[in-house]
Amino acid sequence: NYGERLDVVLFSQYGYVPSDGSGSTFARLYAYHDISLAGYQPNKEPPQETMLKYLQRDFGYFECIQGKKHPEAAELKQLKSLYLQKISTDNERWSVPLPPRAKSNKTPISTTTIPDNYKVPSFGVDIDEYLESAALKASLPCRLITLTHRDLDGNGYTILIEDLEEMNEGSSGALLKLEWAEINIAWMIRTLHCMHTLASVQKQRYGTSVASQEKQILEMRENNSRVDSFEWNAAHLKLGEMQSQEVIENFTLLFLESMEMDDNSEDFFVRNEPCPWEYSKELLL
Repeated sequence: NYGERLDVVLFSQYGYVPSDGSGSTFARLYAYHDISLAGYQPNKEPPQETMLKYLQRDFGYFECIQGKKHPEAAELKQLKSLYLQKISTDNERWSVPLPPRAKSNKTPISTTTIPDNYKVPSFGVDIDEYLESAALKASLPCRLITLTHRDLDGNGYTILIEDLEEMNEGSSGALLKLEWAEINIAWMIRTLHCMHTLASVQKQRYGTSVASQEKQILEMRENNSRVDSFEWNAAHLKLGEMQSQEVIENFTLLFLESMEMDDNSEDFFVRNEPCPWEYSKELLL
């Protein structure tokens, strides 16, 4: 019994991952910086330049933000990068914990042999219901990333300043105004697009698809791969991580398809490609 430890922790400590999907996984939304697992090494805030990469798409603006041309938006974007930097090491705000893919009442899979009726684990249809509340708990980074100077009745800059002051005081578990602010439909749509983008960027780094990874595992099964081999366990760790990213992709798309957009409104505008880096780089302090 390995308890409640994440698959990635089990693999790093024991070289083992439950191949029936009974282990725990999580989806990562930190696409451009890294967060070490708590208790392993202290996290350091990444440089402002790193966090500006999250802001390159300028959601909610028809034109890419340039300092001299869009001073109000540029000032807010600069502050957003400092805010992102401040929350950059908070794993709970950048990750979505997910339930096991296998039902807990199942008999655990053997750690030495692969059963004849083995099936590659996957998330069930109930995952969307779970994510309706769980995913929103990790929405703060994307709320911030997609915030425009028009949102919050034009008070976004002031709210960010107040939140930063609260965090700079070092109070643990500070209640941040941005986290609890009521957001309109356009801002919600931009937030969901942002979450979808970050989950996709993470998944693409694996260099393969979920279907291809599942096929590889089945081929290993047919070739009588050992359950205790490094290759078998590494393949399942990779599959679990990719499936975790994909459920966030699918969930956000499902939500977006149910929402009405006004393509002529700048508030609903989402950019599929990042703006030129030099536009963001000029905001570095």
